Order: sequence, then C-alpha cells, then structure tokens
Amino acid sequence: MGVVCIHICIHFFVAFSSVTPQMSSSTEDSEYEPSLRSLNTSDNSASSSDNDYFSTSEEEEEGGEGRAWRSLQLSEERMNAPPPRFPFTGNPGIKIDENPAELSPFEFFSLFIDERIIDSVLVETNRFAEQTGQDDSLWRPVTEAELFVFSAMKMLGGIVNMPEEEMSCSHDELLQRPIFRQLMTMKRYSKIKQYLHFVDNETHDAQTHPNPKLYKIYDVFMTLCENFGKCYTPRQDVCIDESLMLFKGRLGWAQYIPLKRRRFGVKYFMLCESKTGYVYNMTIYVGKGTQFDPEYDAYPVSSCVVLSLMKPLLGKGYCVTVDNYYTSPQLADALVMNQTDTYGTLRMNQKQVPEELKKKKTEERRSCSISERQGNDSSLERQKGCCNAINHSQPSHA
Repeated sequence: MGVVCIHICIHFFVAFSSVTPQMSSSTEDSEYEPSLRSLNTSDNSASSSDNDYFSTSEEEEEGGEGRAWRSLQLSEERMNAPPPRFPFTGNPGIKIDENPAELSPFEFFSLFIDERIIDSVLVETNRFAEQTGQDDSLWRPVTEAELFVFSAMKMLGGIVNMPEEEMSCSHDELLQRPIFRQLMTMKRYSKIKQYLHFVDNETHDAQTHPNPKLYKIYDVFMTLCENFGKCYTPRQDVCIDESLMLFKGRLGWAQYIPLKRRRFGVKYFMLCESKTGYVYNMTIYVGKGTQFDPEYDAYPVSSCVVLSLMKPLLGKGYCVTVDNYYTSPQLADALVMNQTDTYGTLRMNQKQVPEELKKKKTEERRSCSISERQGNDSSLERQKGCCNAINHSQPSHA
C-alpha cells in the first residue's frame, strides 16, 4: 500500500530524495556550489524560471498573511533540477585557539566541561554535604582531581555496562574490571554520587528563577550549551529532532514515546549538524514551563522549538531538516524571512495548508509511483514556498 508524503520545501529543494530528520544529506557542501544562483532578482542575466521562484504578485503583497497558493505544473526538468539555495555565509569548523591535532582527550573534554562547570560542581557538592551530611563520618570534602576521576568512571560505566555499578569493582574474576578499583574505591565513588550537587538549595527562589523546573541543573546545563556553540560551527545542512534520555524515576515531565528505543525518559530538542551529528544547541522539554526565546512567543510550540534553536544561525543561509511535528507554512515563512531554507514532511491538518491538498482524495494521491508519474502529483507555490504532494508506491520507512 502506498504512502503519501507531502514535502514542503521552502524557497528551494535540498534534494529530491527522501531525507530523515536525523540526517538530511551526507553530500559535501562544495557539491552544491555549482547549483547556487544569485538571489538578486534585478540581475538581467537571471532566467525567467528563476524569476518565477522569487517574484511576488500584487495579490500576495497586499494580502499579508492571506497570501494565496497557486498551482504549478510539475515536469521532470523542474522536479529534478534543484532550485538555488540562499547564499551560505556561515563559517563552519572548529573554533578553538589550539591546534585540534595536538589536543589530548582530556583537553577536548575540558573544552566542554570547563573550569566554570567543575568549580561550580565542586563548591556545591561540598556545600550540600555540609548542609545534609554533618554526621556522616565517611565523608570528606571532594577535590577537583576526584571529580574528574568520578566523571571518567561514569562515562566508562556507560561503555562497559553492568547490571549494577558495584559489579564494576567486584573481585569476581568473571565480573571484575580492574581499572575501576585502580581509579577509586566503590565507597568513595558512592559518597561523591550521594552528595553530587549543582546548585545551592538555600538561595533558590522559584519566583525569580528563569526556569524553576530545571533549577537543580540550570546553570551547568546552560554553560554546557554555550560551550557546544562556542567550540564548533556547523556546516550548511542541520537538522532538529527529539532525543529521549532514559529515566524511570519520579519526574513530572518525564515522557513516554513508544517509537523511541528507550520509550521512557527526559525529552530534549536538539539541533545537530547533519553530516557529523554534532550537537550545536538543545533544550530540555519540561512541559508548560519549557523555556524558549521570548521573541517567538507568538508562534506555536513546535515553531518556537525550531526558531529558538536556530536563532544563532538565522540569516546565514542554513538549511534545516525537520519532521512533520515542526513543519508548517507559518514556520517556513518565518525561516525564509531570515534567509534560512527548510525541508521536511508536512501534516495536512496544519494551518495555512492549501485546501486543494486537504480535499484531494487519498486514493487519487496514491494512484502512481514517484518514478512513473501519470499527472496525479500536485504542486502548489506561495511566495518562495513550494508544497508538493508526491505519490509513493512503497511504504515509507522514515
């Protein structure tokens, strides 16, 4: 049974093939350069087909949000030749003073978990132990070196996964991992874990805190996100999607997403580079109190996610790939106004979706394959946006 995919490609198509939110394209950016054409419509050398993409009718200019969609005639030439992108003015790559080839793994780790984070965790952990563990004879103040070793053991424990943490320090020859006992005793490891803290509980004020639900980790999390964006600038193709961190404890905003591998946990919205998967920016979903940029408060939540995460990259010619939870004509208009392309699937119940596509019968849209079009594909255009109903003869596995 065929599956209909409605692709909205604002301003231009990145490619005609299917693209998932996790990876929009593995093609090097340089391969797109021959396809780039100027966005200046006053250029006399521009072809008439280019002007069709960039011209705005009087009806659209006067109508504002009521801009009308107009039908387009699909052809092999128009569908296969990717229209031009916005000119890319970003400066991608590693943004550190040192030579990356000369850095050790620990120095790379310190780029993200920097002195600000280590000092904050060190102070607050010892403070919390003094506040709550005054009668604990086994506790002694943690040092910076111990905090680094503790972090290393946590990361190594994620690679060498055991049913229980204590098994990592077991003396049983079938279970033992000697490196764990060499780094730190299990008693000391457990004590640091017991008192690990990121904020002073006594100075917390829920009325003035910018994100009360995340106050326990807010400062460390924001510093970490800042370091992600400071150390690396992504290439032109980026993507936004959800990620679920496994958590089955008591938490008001824990999510259940059956399609995810872990199903239960804390949901993140992540902006990643498509080629490498590098996390450039992220937001933790906490329900009603989720923090987005106040500049985009007038937009729906799904659009706020994209615009808030993309804000540092807007106006530079990036192309963001999203799934149908985020894609809407309203979001596409906002991105195009900021010289940003978008590519993704579109739900038919979104606002401002052309009525012609909503009313089109499902059976009619499934009547032909993408490789053997028989005139049943639909394409509509509004300003610099194009919405195509494309028929697939095989089920989609995206």
